[in-house]
This record gives sequence, C-alpha cells and structure tokens, in this order.
Amino acid sequence: MCQDGYFVSHIPGMVKIPDQAQVDEFLPPYNLPHPLDPTRPVSHGPQIRPDQGTVMDMQRAQAMLDAPA
Repeated sequence: MCQDGYFVSHIPGMVKIPDQAQVDEFLPPYNLPHPLDPTRPVSHGPQIRPDQGTVMDMQRAQAMLDAPA
C-alpha cells in the first residue's frame, strides 16, 4: 500500500484532465477540511523525480544490509 502510494503520488506522468462539467457531475462539491495557511507553513515530505527512485531504493536496501543485527 505504501509503495503504491509512492508511485501514485510522487512520480509524474501523462494524464487526461476532464472538462469541468464532467468533474462537477462526478464529484460532490469540494470542501477543503484543512486548508493551507501561508502564515502557518507545514511540510508534507519531499517530492522526487522518477530517476531518483531506483537510486534511493538501492541506498535504502544497502543501509538495511549494513544495519547491526
């Protein structure tokens, strides 16, 4: 589940954006429960490019192999 979330949320790709009428027909009215406030900035985690994923996976795997038992 977490890995799929990474691919869905962190890797850019081509998308087809429907027109606003289709969106309005499909989705309920949008109500943002936690709007961003520029006077109280927060961090949600870093974004990476697709070419960085494999390198980070290898570094993570090596770190686990190097970790003490």
